[in-house]
Amino acid sequence: MGKLRIYLVTRSEFVTMRCSELVAGTTSVGRSSKNDFPINHPTISRKHAELIFSDDRLLVRDLGSYNGTFIDHIKITTCFARPDQTIQFGSVEYLISDRLIELDESSKQDTMSRKLAVNSLNPSLIPKDISPSEMEVLNSLIEGLGERQIASRLVLSRHTIHNHIRSIYRKFRVHSRAELMASLLHQTAEH
Repeated sequence: MGKLRIYLVTRSEFVTMRCSELVAGTTSVGRSSKNDFPINHPTISRKHAELIFSDDRLLVRDLGSYNGTFIDHIKITTCFARPDQTIQFGSVEYLISDRLIELDESSKQDTMSRKLAVNSLNPSLIPKDISPSEMEVLNSLIEGLGERQIASRLVLSRHTIHNHIRSIYRKFRVHSRAELMASLLHQTAEH
């Protein structure tokens, strides 16, 4: 039987998409560029976790990170992980795989085109009194993200995101996301 190979595949839109093979031994994970596996995201601690790959087993150890390390959405301190499970450092999620996965160019292109569509909104459609923070939340709403996802992306509490959304609805004079999207589509079609 051949040696097991382990790959971490990005499942999060917050970081650059990649598929990285883990090498035998200890791999440090964190925000600092001094780590073996650096992740540049505000929910990642400088020294976040260690991945110890030995004897075809993967041990995941949190290093007291502020936002935690999770296996299949369960917070851990030390845990063995296996292929087809998810591992999450802060808000950044990866799939543990035993095979190299080619990243889907169409999914990358779809994300890019959604961002282009959001950024190409006619400025005259946006209320003048919308704040930069509300604009970030509006962009995320247009991309189809929920409150929890927006909170993770912007590293804000769900309560703060909820308040921004209520303010956005008030400024657009709508009462729901569906009304907001319909209003934007209608206004876009008129221009």
